[in-house]
Order: sequence, then structure tokens, then C-alpha cells
Amino acid sequence: LEKYTELGYRVLLLGKANGIDKKEDKIDGEILPLKAYIIKDHIRDEAPDTLKWFGDNGVEVKIISGDNVKTVAEIARQAGVKNADKYISLEGKTLDEVEAIANEYTIFGRVAPEQKAALVTALRKAKKTVAMTGDGVNDILALKIADCSIVMGNGSEAARNVASLVLVDSNFASLPKVVSEGRRVINNITNVASLFLMKTIFAIIVLLSTLYPFIPKNLLILEVLGIGIPSFLLALPPNDAQINDGFIKKVLYKALPGGIAYATVTIVICMLLNRNIVGNYDLVEAKMMSSIIAGISLSILGMFSLLTNCVPFNKYRLGVFGLMFIVTCGLLFIPAFHNVTGFDIGSLNEELMITLIISIIGGLVIYIGLYFLMKFIGKKRHD
Repeated sequence: LEKYTELGYRVLLLGKANGIDKKEDKIDGEILPLKAYIIKDHIRDEAPDTLKWFGDNGVEVKIISGDNVKTVAEIARQAGVKNADKYISLEGKTLDEVEAIANEYTIFGRVAPEQKAALVTALRKAKKTVAMTGDGVNDILALKIADCSIVMGNGSEAARNVASLVLVDSNFASLPKVVSEGRRVINNITNVASLFLMKTIFAIIVLLSTLYPFIPKNLLILEVLGIGIPSFLLALPPNDAQINDGFIKKVLYKALPGGIAYATVTIVICMLLNRNIVGNYDLVEAKMMSSIIAGISLSILGMFSLLTNCVPFNKYRLGVFGLMFIVTCGLLFIPAFHNVTGFDIGSLNEELMITLIISIIGGLVIYIGLYFLMKFIGKKRHD
């Protein structure tokens, strides 16, 4: 019968004995084999593709079963599980022995409920995020310990009650869609949050410097076209990028370059005009000119911030950025809209135009420098 086991069949043997010794809790006498039953498990058609998807996305798949380990290993191999040749039977092993080998093998057979929990515990101690799937009462201990517990809809009620997620269709192939939906929410909210936090960082720094020159309409382009409308549109599409960093760190890495660049440009422009280093204006005129030059600079820098949040481009993100950019150019350069934004580029003299151009270039240099610095720091921390 061993050859059937190695081919991935379940082998059940019917035998006859004298009876059961209840005192010793064991079978009385020798067992006379009568008949063998060879059962073949059907591997779902979608299982290989689902397992391949998880493998391609950096998820390490381990199979835990109460069946003969050779049978389980062969079925796993047929389903496309990587390293299915690394298998071991846990029959008779202590919990300490189980924890010691949890990271060495892929397939575990003859696993008791306590051993399942020990495997999950060992993997978590190894700083791995563990998702456990199951459907029976014997899985409950491991399900409760796992970071994410996933139970089939046709599983036991007790298992469903402790689950983080219940697959109502009892189909493992639904999990990639679940992961993709989670990625869409986290990745899109991260991008959107960084746009809002960028402006918050800028506002706090400038307010602390007491050099805040703007009236509300001066920031109309930045708030509406650089943040408001794009953040709504960018929160909607699918985003299947893998999640590597924590939410807060990722948002800060994306928000700090823009916030610091916005604030630096605004403060420098205000200081140049207030101290008559550029032009010769009284305080009222200096504040007005500062609001115009800084406002235009932030509007353009806001488009650059939006650009970095839309990369890598697809048709949808390119469309969002293109639309916001075109409307921004219209508001800045079409005279009919100057009353809406408070900007009249045509009213700037040569000296102020040079200041505007230098402030935009300087802001971009600061933004790009900090942007790549944050990416480098983020990569180092991830490594």
C-alpha cells in the first residue's frame, strides 16, 4: 500500500481484531487485514493558480495536515506548492521539537491540534505574519493564535466564531481578491493621506515662522486641484502593489518632501520681500506680492507632488494628472480667472518674475532631493 500513499492517495485499511482492551485503551490481539480502500482527493482546478499567485507575491505557503505526510506532500506537489519535497511527520514529537523545525519544512503530516498551535507560535516568533486557514474544531487553537484566521463557510460553527475572515463560498481561490481589495484600500489611502499631510506640514512650519502671507483663494489651486479632487479620484482605482512599510512611515516619507519644500519656498519669498532684498515695498505691498509669488510657486509644486503620487502611470492616473495640470494652467495663465485665484502673472515686473522662476526651481530641487532621500531611508529600513 506504500506506493499508493506516495502517489498521493488516501489509504484506509479495514481490519478485524478480538476487541478493545478498555483498561489499557488499546486493541486486543493482532489485527487481521481484510480490505484496503484507495481514495483520491480532487485538487480544485483553481488551486494551482491561487498557490502560484501567493508564491509570486512573497507569501510562504505551508501545509499542515493530520494525514500521512507522504500523501499530503504528493498532493501539495501536484497543486504546485513550492518546496513540497520538504516534509516531515510530527507523530510523537514534543511541542518544543515542533517549534524547532517549524521554519525548516513546508509540509507537516500527522499534526495534532496542539502541534498546529505550536507551528503558528514558532512562525510568529520568527517575526513572520501568519495567516491560518482551516475549517474544523481541531484548527481552533492555531486559528486563535494566528495574525489572521481564515475559515471556510462550510466549516464548523466554533471555527467560524474565532475567524478573522469567513469565506462564505468555501473557496480558497477567493483570497487573492481579498488581498487585492486590502491592498487597494491601504495603498490608495496612503497616497491620499500623504497629499493632505503634505499641506499640514507646510502650514504648521509657515505659521510657526509667523510669515503666513496667504488669503484663502491664493491656495485654491493647491487645495482643490493638487489635493481635493485628485485625492478623491486616486482613492477609487485598483492598486495591487505589495505593501512593504508601515502606514505611518510610508505616509511621512511621501509627505515630508512636499511639506518642507512648500514651507521653505514660502518663508524665503516672504523674507526676501519683507526685507526689501527683492523690490522696495511697504509691508502691505510686500505681503501681497509674497502671496502672489508663493501662491503660484505652490500651485506648480502641488502639480509636481501630484505627479509623484500618480507614478507609476497607467491610463487612469495619467488622465487624473493631465486633467488637473490643464485646469491649473488655465487658472494661472487665462486672465479671466485671475480674480478667482488672486494671481495676475502679467502684473509682475521683471525682478518679481525672476524671483518666481528661481523659487519654483529651488522648490523643485528641494522636493526632488528630499523625495529621493526619503526613498533611500525607506529602502534601508526595509532591507
